Amino acid sequence: MKTLHLLSFCLLMVANETRKFEDCELFYKLRDLGLDGFRGIDVKQWICLVSHTSGFNTSALNVGPTASNYGIFLLSGRWWCRDAKTLDTRNHCNLSCGGKNEVPILTLTC
Repeated sequence: MKTLHLLSFCLLMVANETRKFEDCELFYKLRDLGLDGFRGIDVKQWICLVSHTSGFNTSALNVGPTASNYGIFLLSGRWWCRDAKTLDTRNHCNLSCGGKNEVPILTLTC
């Protein structure tokens, strides 16, 4: 069931608006979705991850030499979505990472 909540959270992030969360705001959002303890990871650890990767910015982009990382969790374009840059992408989520005229995936509208 928690996997469904995480998937729902990620699907909510495909949107047309970017934003920057406050740490407490994201904490309560993740907790309310039932992600505290998901696969042994508590919400404080998710907040730490987001703080150090994207700075709570839903439109974060980290361009690497072979793949780029997108959104608040900086998910890899090699594994989770399809971008124009990455060859041989797995695209496990069957989503576009975002292109020149698109908002990168994992942007969240509340």
